[in-house]
Order: sequence, then C-alpha cells, then structure tokens
Amino acid sequence: MHLSLLKWMFFQVVIYHKLMRVLLIEDEEKLAQSLKKGLE
Repeated sequence: MHLSLLKWMFFQVVIYHKLMRVLLIEDEEKLAQSLKKGLE
C-alpha cells in the first residue's frame, strides 16, 4: 500500500511538471509573438 502511494505521488509530480512545462512553453511563444509585433 505504501509503495503504491509513493508511485502515485511520483506519477502526479511527473504529470504536474509536464503540464507546467507545456504552459510555460505556450507563454514563451505568446511573449515571442507579442515582442515580434512590438518590433514591427
């Protein structure tokens, strides 16, 4: 039971990091687009 709980927590952390990375990448793309518009 304890091992499965640890695995579940680890699984959640991995998913959380992947989601955060995706969100950060999207934000960076939006920033890059807005910067390009500002330079033009």
